Amino acid sequence: MKTTINIILVVLVLTSPTLLAAQCVSGNCEDGQGTFEYQDNTVYVGSFKNGKADGYGVCYYGNKDKYVGEWKNHTFHGKGTMYTAQGEILDGLWEAGELITKTQGQTTPKHQPKIWAVVVGVADYTSLKSLNYTDDDAYRMYSFLKSPEGGAVPDEQIRLLIDDSATKKKIVTAIHEVFSKANEEDIVFFYFSGHGLKEAFLPSDFDGTQNKVFHKEIVALLDQSKAKHKICIVDACHAGGIANLKSGADLTASKLYQAFEQSAGGTVFIVSSKQEESSIEDRGLRQGIFTHFLIKALRGLADKDGNEVVTVKEAFQYIETNVTAYTNNYQTPIIYGQYDENMPISVLR
Repeated sequence: MKTTINIILVVLVLTSPTLLAAQCVSGNCEDGQGTFEYQDNTVYVGSFKNGKADGYGVCYYGNKDKYVGEWKNHTFHGKGTMYTAQGEILDGLWEAGELITKTQGQTTPKHQPKIWAVVVGVADYTSLKSLNYTDDDAYRMYSFLKSPEGGAVPDEQIRLLIDDSATKKKIVTAIHEVFSKANEEDIVFFYFSGHGLKEAFLPSDFDGTQNKVFHKEIVALLDQSKAKHKICIVDACHAGGIANLKSGADLTASKLYQAFEQSAGGTVFIVSSKQEESSIEDRGLRQGIFTHFLIKALRGLADKDGNEVVTVKEAFQYIETNVTAYTNNYQTPIIYGQYDENMPISVLR
């Protein structure tokens, strides 16, 4: 339960990038997922094997060309697409850096990523003590996602469930309906604020024993989505229990979607407290402490490197530092999942 206290050839570049002054910016650039930057401002984000691009990856060239697809031994090999700075699209099957099979009708523009979101806030319970600010926290998160910094998410791509609307059936149905519309380049975002147990979140129709939204149900729904990026943020007591499970419009908004394209993606959970801890509301802040610092992080205070993009790593570091300090180590946020730590979560105007 929550506790209240006061206190992204043709004489184009169809070769691999120059290796001069190359450096691994993040992740594992030897055998795993990582980000590699080159002297000519070319950036490769994707899979590595024996220190070379191998598997699926995206390469952003310094001349504004971009290749998306499969690699082998540091060159294009397999299914992939080259987008040139002149607007040409070369799509098909590549072998040792050469386009050997060209896809027919390949002038269709690449799908621009979309954000699909479900935001839930429950303050009024019939069988539990009501909370003070969890519904307000959900409204604040909804407003942020509707803003340019949060992606300017249109109405048809976001579902807001507050109090009586946030029953178990409606939460599960909303997640299934909204997230099933996402394709392989999209982002799904789930936020919950309310009461929680070690194994579940509690919707408004929880009667003391029935209608729990189990963590494993949320993880399963996320796994079913085709989305490349999956973000789950929870402000509830004992939210850390979910970490025990395995899971498979304007210029500002455009900047956020470009950052998502550059990320290798994955599934990330950021939760307000460890499994054995409570999550605290504060009368002075008139908010849950976790969501208070979450919103501040997303609004730009977590942008440690000053590049005007807040990554999940930056956001969590800011949240963890401030929540633990504010609560005198009583509440400890945690982060979990398999994800690119440079996955964006917001941008600055």
